[in-house]
Amino acid sequence: RWLRDRIGLSRRKEAYTRTQFLDPLLHDLGWHFIPEESLPEAKVTRKRPDYCLYMDEADQQRAAQQTDPVEVFRPAVTVLESKKVGHSLDMVSDDETPGWFPSQQIQDYLRNARDATGKRFFDWAILSNGNEWRLYCEQASGNACFVFHLADGDAFCSLEDFRLFVGLFRPQAFDQNEEGRCLLDEIREQSLTLQADLESNLRKRVF
Repeated sequence: RWLRDRIGLSRRKEAYTRTQFLDPLLHDLGWHFIPEESLPEAKVTRKRPDYCLYMDEADQQRAAQQTDPVEVFRPAVTVLESKKVGHSLDMVSDDETPGWFPSQQIQDYLRNARDATGKRFFDWAILSNGNEWRLYCEQASGNACFVFHLADGDAFCSLEDFRLFVGLFRPQAFDQNEEGRCLLDEIREQSLTLQADLESNLRKRVF
């Protein structure tokens, strides 16, 4: 799909990236979603995300029946903000969201993804322009994120890397257990532990 339409994706606007690449890819990953144009006016966040993502069809249909934005977001396990293929995820968008850096939009979604009691809907959000995919965690500082390059020009990632992509961006990675934790939380915690161990070992060697 990427190789077949890469040139068209790079020349058309964000809507083309969404309909021709992101929509079918999300379906292939197992997601059910409500796109921005079908979401109610945002009261939960300042702007509407491009996708609200749900674990299954029942959650999606239940959310689609709601008119209150809170009840649309409540069953979602994450949101996805998209940009056109080739648009830098570190640059302000001149057309769709003028004046906003993509990371600012993601942080806005994460910061406000809670109901009146303070209960959070989700702790992770996705940012993508089709070829580059980022995972943001509400608990992370600043613009910290995990970056995955799905494709670069004519080159698509290896099969091994694609398996990693599927593992990180499929619905099961965001599905929370009874303690409110998901696979991504466990991976992040393990990486922070490894980082702390590495820093400790470096200090011992240096000092």
